[in-house]
Amino acid sequence: MTTNAIALTRLLLNERPSLLRLARRIVGSAPAAEDVTQSLWFRVQRIDDDPPIVNKRAFLFKLTAN
Repeated sequence: MTTNAIALTRLLLNERPSLLRLARRIVGSAPAAEDVTQSLWFRVQRIDDDPPIVNKRAFLFKLTAN
């Protein structure tokens, strides 16, 4: 696992409640928000180290919104 992926995974675990709230506002239901968060975890696992991610928290929230 890359350095970016490790850092984003840790951040995802810490920010999970906030990410779920954001996802729920976007998709409209708790089960769908859980699905979005699970998909986010899979996406984070595939992120490379090049280019380095400077603001990992902003990147994670942008991924959730997308």
